[in-house]
Amino acid sequence: MESALSPTPHEASQQMLHVSGHRDGAGNGPVTPINGDVPGGLDDLLPGGFMEAFDAAMSSMEIAEGLIEELSREHPESADLIWHSFSLLRPTQSLMHKTAMIYRSHCREILQRVIDGADTRPGTAAECCIVCCETSQIAPLTVAGVGTYMRMWQAAGLPDTGAGVSAEHHEAIRGPAIDEHERMMRRKLAQPWRTLPSVIEHSPHCPATLAS
Repeated sequence: MESALSPTPHEASQQMLHVSGHRDGAGNGPVTPINGDVPGGLDDLLPGGFMEAFDAAMSSMEIAEGLIEELSREHPESADLIWHSFSLLRPTQSLMHKTAMIYRSHCREILQRVIDGADTRPGTAAECCIVCCETSQIAPLTVAGVGTYMRMWQAAGLPDTGAGVSAEHHEAIRGPAIDEHERMMRRKLAQPWRTLPSVIEHSPHCPATLAS
């Protein structure tokens, strides 16, 4: 097995993805979940972790809806398609519920595919990053594995880890293998359900329609 020529970005990724102190995609500091306060005593009646899961789901919905509105206004010609893409943004990894920047990157890539008329099923860069992160905790990544992790990190638009030179180095010596790793991951992470309806009806609630 190959050994990495330079340190894996695992440490940097863990810092970025750490649930208790993650930052939003704009670097605006820790993302605070929606207030989960409930009437006194109600917590005792709910299953363990219910409110935490509920808050995480609501936060994810806010991110998805915000991006849909933003991109609908930026691309009015695709507004109806974007407006019908909410179901495509279902989180596929638990980390997406916990780390806003990862989920935001995932949603943005899916919506950009909708705008471009591309296949929305293959895995996103954010999904690939999560797999690379989890794999690196099990065993050291190979040179190509580290290079793939770095490529996906950059493709996802995640914060710069200062590994740019190292990423170029890995691309130079293992580019074809990294290409194959990326193709394989995106294929294996594909979600068959992640497609638009066969018929798209004009939505009167679409931001582009409301603005006209």
